[in-house]
Amino acid sequence: MLARAGSTLPCAVGFLKCVYAGWEEWEGRGPRVRSAVEFSTTMKEIVLAAAWILGAGYQCFRFTDSLMTRWLVNYTPLATLVRLISITGIIAYFISGAHYCLGVKSDARMLLPAWIMIYCTIGIGFHIVRMRISEYREVSTSITVFTGLSFATMILLLQDSHEKRDTPPWREWGDWAGELVKVWWDRVKVQERDL
Repeated sequence: MLARAGSTLPCAVGFLKCVYAGWEEWEGRGPRVRSAVEFSTTMKEIVLAAAWILGAGYQCFRFTDSLMTRWLVNYTPLATLVRLISITGIIAYFISGAHYCLGVKSDARMLLPAWIMIYCTIGIGFHIVRMRISEYREVSTSITVFTGLSFATMILLLQDSHEKRDTPPWREWGDWAGELVKVWWDRVKVQERDL
């Protein structure tokens, strides 16, 4: 059970790195001095990266759980343990390589693209392996997690891109919905100025 849960260890380490990057940004110890708008964007990206990390950890756990169930039928517990530890090592090496290639260590803004790529690669790879071993359980849950993470990322990044505009596109709307959004927009701007 510990070896199966250990497959989430690389993602847990990634989550701790994400928390540390967020703390560095919050304390202003990041690699470069940033404006308030850029700080806000970076913090949103770090929070979204943490959500994608949790999703990747879920993918890793479900995959090793399904493989462990199959392996315990065909192999001894010791052989299964060696296989589980090997998979954890492969996942850790892949995550480390992705971080190195995308330059996550030098720039916290690369956390989100890196973890989206890691999640998608792990998900696609695991679904291919699951199909080869005729293991189809929990596929719909995995797709639901991916869909939820994608939607949350899209909404937050769209909201962030609209915050950076001086004149939002809905200023010209003449109906009551445009006025409601305009009031909300003005409140957001006032709160940003107070920070």
